[in-house]
Amino acid sequence: MDATYLKVRQGGRIVSVADTIAVGVFMNGRREVLGMAIGPS
Repeated sequence: MDATYLKVRQGGRIVSVADTIAVGVFMNGRREVLGMAIGPS
């Protein structure tokens, strides 16, 4: 899992949100995004 913090416009204001990403790795080394969620930071 990893998180990136972004600035977004919400209700006319700029707020910081966290974009959390879950990545899985196959046995052969290939990576795949399993899910993503955006929430308050």
